[in-house]
Amino acid sequence: SVKNREFAKLEQKLFKYLRMYKRNFSELICYDDSRFVAGMSDWQALRNTTGNYYILDINDFKTNLRKGIVNYSGKFDEVLGVIKYYNKFLLSPVEYMEESNYNEYCLQLSIYAFLFELMWDRVKIGSLNLFYISEDLEVTKIPVPYLRPQAIAILDRFCTMKDIKTDKLINRSYEQ
Repeated sequence: SVKNREFAKLEQKLFKYLRMYKRNFSELICYDDSRFVAGMSDWQALRNTTGNYYILDINDFKTNLRKGIVNYSGKFDEVLGVIKYYNKFLLSPVEYMEESNYNEYCLQLSIYAFLFELMWDRVKIGSLNLFYISEDLEVTKIPVPYLRPQAIAILDRFCTMKDIKTDKLINRSYEQ
């Protein structure tokens, strides 16, 4: 069928990236017991290295966005041909970052990267990438920065969150 041929082409495009690596993993869980947080990225890949460490690339697939991945808070007005900005920003501790799916994905992958760093002492973080798969099954690789300080700040903030009503620290231990 036509759909099967389209998915076969998509598979070939993705295999081109898979072949670059020594080893590929899918949906590994990353976590930090001390902060009681965990996450799961779609695809992790180890590069060939000659040292006594591994380089880990972290990748995530995005398919559900009609507008694609954008780095602004707003909406493109097709009639006027301009962006209508919403001028919204993320919450503390990254309140200086504009609210956009691109920034949110950068932070998401950065948190995964930091958690993998904590879990594996012989791993260095390589590249972080989004793979956007459009409605017509085109693949776009979008490299994103490793925002390590921001990831740590978010995780630390998560650990010290206060209950809005009582202003008391939320107990994140299992001994409640």
